[in-house]
Amino acid sequence: GLREGIRHLLASLFDSVAVVACGGDLIAAADRAHPRLAVITLAIGSGAGLGLLQRLRGRYPDMRVIVLSFEGSSEMKRAVLEAGADRVVLASAAASELLPAVEALGEGGGASIEGRE
Repeated sequence: GLREGIRHLLASLFDSVAVVACGGDLIAAADRAHPRLAVITLAIGSGAGLGLLQRLRGRYPDMRVIVLSFEGSSEMKRAVLEAGADRVVLASAAASELLPAVEALGEGGGASIEGRE
């Protein structure tokens, strides 16, 4: 599935990759691993995703955050970037666009986490 594909892509750049299933697990995993990068799949329509992103950003201001989105509207992208994401990648294009987004942020070598809100 999508999560395993993302984990595999990230494993080519990072020493350790943790995959979590929900927002609470994402914060807990970040508390344990202090990763340099989080890749988060957000369901923007619920509103909870932006709150999760803001909490993560408030707790770890130096962590880089890439949001995988299932919706590509300019309004959604603006909201996600304003909430603290460094990059937004369409989930449907993750196979070709995720690694370039990570590399553009200058990340790799440390720990990363991938989670869902």
